[in-house]
Amino acid sequence: MSSEYKNVLTDDTTFQSLLSIEADSWKRIEEGCTTHKHDFHTPVIATVSDGIPTLRTVVLRKVWTAERKLAFHTDVRSKKIKQLGVNDAIGWLFYSSKDRIQIKLNGSVSIENNSVTTKESWQKTSCSSRKCYLAEQAPGVVSPFFTSGLPPVFEQRDPTPDESEDGYKNFAVVITQVDSMEWLWLHHKGHRRARFDYTGSALQSQWLTP
Repeated sequence: MSSEYKNVLTDDTTFQSLLSIEADSWKRIEEGCTTHKHDFHTPVIATVSDGIPTLRTVVLRKVWTAERKLAFHTDVRSKKIKQLGVNDAIGWLFYSSKDRIQIKLNGSVSIENNSVTTKESWQKTSCSSRKCYLAEQAPGVVSPFFTSGLPPVFEQRDPTPDESEDGYKNFAVVITQVDSMEWLWLHHKGHRRARFDYTGSALQSQWLTP
């Protein structure tokens, strides 16, 4: 944790400006994307299936702060893709146990598969990460025995770059356009909570009771 954040979190008078809180929140999300050990690197997302919320952990892959967008990678055959195809609403949950800050994002998604976006992302993806897209069956398919789903040849090693290309057809990038953010700071002298709503380039901010 940087000295800047240490000062913020030891001074309970600091989080008084809604604009500074909103900017600080996006800065933390950006750091979560670029820093593997950051608390925000592996957020939880929520989709809706038949009216029931479904949760899973993902790796935060890219953030476009100015556009209020963020992305994760997944298998195009996965259930979450099918669910988002029916209902494109999505929720994100970030929590830092060190800083006691929770950030919730809500928005809608676009799904990229075999596009310029996926090609750019695929080129930056390591062979060890590409390996999961070589699974012979879709994620979540029932199996009579425990299985990685991978071809036997890749059970003990990563594919070569050429071998990994077979997985590209299954590779998808899911991009969220954020519509709203809720911020919560837990503090022993009293929690603080705020909400931010985005409409185009307009920002509406308000305090909430924690």
